[in-house]
Amino acid sequence: MSSLKSTLPSFLSPHPTKHSEEEGNYLRGVLNHTKSFPGTAEALWWPCLDSEALNTILVLVPGNPGIVDFYIPFLSALQTECARFNRGLAILCHSHLGHAPSLPLPSETSLGLRAQVETRLEVYDHLRQAYGSKIKLVFVGHSIGAWIALQVLKERKDVDDVFLLFPTISNIARTPNGRRLSWMFNRPIPSIVSSLGPMAQVLPFSVYAWLFPTWPHAQHLVLKSLATSRSASYAALYMAHEEMETVKTLDTDLLLKYKKRLWFFFAERDDWVGEERERIIRSLEHDQESIQVVHGTGDIPHAFCISHSNELAVQCASWLSARHVI
Repeated sequence: MSSLKSTLPSFLSPHPTKHSEEEGNYLRGVLNHTKSFPGTAEALWWPCLDSEALNTILVLVPGNPGIVDFYIPFLSALQTECARFNRGLAILCHSHLGHAPSLPLPSETSLGLRAQVETRLEVYDHLRQAYGSKIKLVFVGHSIGAWIALQVLKERKDVDDVFLLFPTISNIARTPNGRRLSWMFNRPIPSIVSSLGPMAQVLPFSVYAWLFPTWPHAQHLVLKSLATSRSASYAALYMAHEEMETVKTLDTDLLLKYKKRLWFFFAERDDWVGEERERIIRSLEHDQESIQVVHGTGDIPHAFCISHSNELAVQCASWLSARHVI
């Protein structure tokens, strides 16, 4: 494969500290946002397996924390699964502003939900400019990323499909976890918690393995990078506060308007969604034939990307195949 700089899309730049080397089947870069909400986001790019056959680009919008490395197993598995019937799928994963431990923290105005929506609109525009209108664009949103992806669809109406994984798209503060944890996101808690980052540096790695014994080693490393980054942990908590304050009334009109392009995956139990799952499903009951809803088995948690990537990769690949997107 050619160098990272020549292989990345034209709107991405090589990562300033993680130099131009290929990591597995993806490439690492950054996207410098200079418009309404300035800041630098980390990006991972999976080039399509046949550069002459590119027909679909899938954009992953992470949950919170929006660290791209959490999603490497899922997106690698997804491209492998899709390669069984088409090699023309490329994948882009773009971090939330402020959530990349290896990059500088932008101003506080660039940490909120509107900033994350605007940066995804910029991603959409970059992709259209670079690859044209014939390339199909599919947005995949996990957790709060599902809400962000819906805002992109609302403002860029020719997004081909949106996959909503464990979607937190209404009344987050009323969910079981919202009720239990929202106090942690209020000032001055984010500043206090993030200030403990230097202390986390001295914790032996075995502590992470002890706290989360079922997690793979690679995900322990990602968690440590978050815990030891004062900027990323602050950005995640700051954004969580905005989620509690902003994501309230379910936008039923939006769901009904774009019902044929929406695909839902819900956990059997999800304390970040709670009773909102049934509210979402009820709002669409009168048109169930147009709505694609999958209920996961009991062992697939909200944070699926930690150790259940393969199951969701198979599901998303089947959706892509069913819609003849690839």
